[in-house]
Amino acid sequence: MTSQSGDGRITRVARAEHLELPGGFVALARATEARITKGGAGVVVASGQAAVTQGGVGAVVAGGDVAVTTGGGAAFVAGGDMTITQGGGQYLVAGGTMRIAQGGGAILVAGQASVERGIVGLLVSGKTTLNQGARVLLTTPQAAALGAALGLVFAMASRWFRRGHDAPS
Repeated sequence: MTSQSGDGRITRVARAEHLELPGGFVALARATEARITKGGAGVVVASGQAAVTQGGVGAVVAGGDVAVTTGGGAAFVAGGDMTITQGGGQYLVAGGTMRIAQGGGAILVAGQASVERGIVGLLVSGKTTLNQGARVLLTTPQAAALGAALGLVFAMASRWFRRGHDAPS
């Protein structure tokens, strides 16, 4: 059983069974379980659980659950459940249930999703619960309609531009 703990400095690569990073920054972290607290990471890959508390990451990919508390990042992917509290990310994907409280994301994909006092740009889930203060800009049917409309506009524009170039000279 290996364990690695950061000490507030910058590290290129960290590999451990249990990784604790209280402060500091690691470019790439590979662990069974990873916990980033008051620090940051470029990419975190965990076969088990991952947690970010008062920190920021570029991306987290975990086979188990992911928890983000007063933190954020570009992308979070969890094989299990995901909990976001007072934080968020651009891309949030969970194989299980996603719970967001006082946070949000640009694109959220989950089997089940629950949002309370948060904002989500695009939400795709099998079952969605929107609680007090939750706002979703595009749901699955709205996103499909927007995609179809944009596809039609681009097809028509492409045909119109080609018509001008295909004329014999």
